[in-house]
Amino acid sequence: MKLWVGNEKEGTFKDIKTLFVGCSSITIKDINDALKINTDIKQVYFGAGGLTDINQEVVKQFCKKYPGMIVTLEMTPDSIPLFNERLLRKVYLMVTLEKNEFINFKKLDSEMYQIKLQTPNDHTFIGVGEICDIVDTKELKGKMYEGDIVIK
Repeated sequence: MKLWVGNEKEGTFKDIKTLFVGCSSITIKDINDALKINTDIKQVYFGAGGLTDINQEVVKQFCKKYPGMIVTLEMTPDSIPLFNERLLRKVYLMVTLEKNEFINFKKLDSEMYQIKLQTPNDHTFIGVGEICDIVDTKELKGKMYEGDIVIK
C-alpha cells in the first residue's frame, strides 16, 4: 500500500476526502491518475502511513500543477530543514513528535491543559495551544483507517 484514498481522520482537515501518499516512489503521474478517478479529493497528504519518506520533487511538481489543492506533509521536526523553505510556505505541516512521555496525557480525564513547545537550552518560546482533537489511533488497520481504499 503506497497510495490510498479516504477521509482524513486527524488534524485540521478532519473528514476531508484525501489522497494519501505513503511512499517516496509514487510519481506525479500516479497522483494525476488517482485524481482523475477520484474527483472529490480536496487534500493530498504526503508522508502518510507513519512518517514515510517524502519525494520533495513530486511535492514541488504537484504544488505547481494543482495550486488550489490542500497539500499536507507529515514530518518530524528534524526533517523540516531538509525541505526547501519556499515549498514549506505553500503547504500545511503535520509535525509529528514521538515521545514516550505523551502516554501520560491519557491519564488526564480533562481538556484543561495546554502543550507548550520550547527549545531545550535557551528556552526559546515556540508556541502554546490547546489540544484541539484527540484521535484514537487504535482504529488504524495497519497504516489505514476503516473505509480507506488502496489505489497502489
